[in-house]
Amino acid sequence: MKTRYRDTVAEINLNNLYSNYKEVQKRVGSKKIIPVVKANAYGHGVIKVVEYLHSKGIDYFAVSLLEEALELREIFPTIGILVMGIVDEEGLLIASENNITITMSNLSQIQNINKYTDTYNNVHFDENEKFGFSNSNENISKTEKAVIYQNSTFLDFPENNQKKQDEAEILEKAKNSTNLSKKSEALISIENLKVEQSSISIESLKMEKTLKVHIKIDTGMNRLGYKFDDEINFAFDQLMSNPMIEVEGLFTHFSTADVDKSYYDIQMRRFT
Repeated sequence: MKTRYRDTVAEINLNNLYSNYKEVQKRVGSKKIIPVVKANAYGHGVIKVVEYLHSKGIDYFAVSLLEEALELREIFPTIGILVMGIVDEEGLLIASENNITITMSNLSQIQNINKYTDTYNNVHFDENEKFGFSNSNENISKTEKAVIYQNSTFLDFPENNQKKQDEAEILEKAKNSTNLSKKSEALISIENLKVEQSSISIESLKMEKTLKVHIKIDTGMNRLGYKFDDEINFAFDQLMSNPMIEVEGLFTHFSTADVDKSYYDIQMRRFT
């Protein structure tokens, strides 16, 4: 009996894929390359691709979703896996349990990490901290703000105003929060998602394994990442001081690397 009823197929040459990898390696020298295999390796077949590249000594891969990471972890127990998308709430516990590295890109993640470790009540919130431009710059026009970029001060485009308000509200709520009640639906989700026998304490919902993280800086993609100096410094301070967190890396997303060299250069300057 036929199992395929469509004549169109995509033939993937794994030798060519590895040849492309080696060309990239030549350009970056000894630096580690993390192949991105999200969305079923962009339709190439993620299991076969990872299996082949891993056989060539490649031991770290990136995906978009925690679900994708768990699928890989079940088959490849030793590779490094980075989730580039948002992982929050109980997903943080699932990642730590399964040795999956996550991307830190917003303050609510830090709030949840502190809740799941023993550092929640020790978080320092400065009522005078502000994101973005200081009081002395409040009268600068939006156009002028868009071209000011000295000493790693991030752009203050109009779309960032709501982001700043949201982040400030998160800080205020966390500072005043005393209710850390556990939600039964979160427990159910943890039970359904975990890959192996879990060491998560269901009663206390505490992180018992080190969580590896990469910090994402938004240098102009305007999608995910810490953008403003204050929130970047806050994130670094919180993550580096938490004994349950291992900061593995730092990255950004170049939005026009192949079409607009001038904007790429701007993003690179911001990042470095």
